[in-house]
Amino acid sequence: MKEYINKQNKLLTDKAYSYVIPKERKKYILAELDKLGVSQKTLFPEIDHQAKYIINSLDKKSVIAQRV
Repeated sequence: MKEYINKQNKLLTDKAYSYVIPKERKKYILAELDKLGVSQKTLFPEIDHQAKYIINSLDKKSVIAQRV
């Protein structure tokens, strides 16, 4: 059994990759992923994540203007 588990762990670790995203590209990449349907609202369907997605998708300038 240990041999089987070790073999499975090796298969999993061989397939794991890590990417470093430059800070200046983060917003662009998140926008592109959102176009593909990958976003905070689809990955985490709880209501608080839905609310955060809506807030983040609003134009911050218009939100500030409405508060004044």
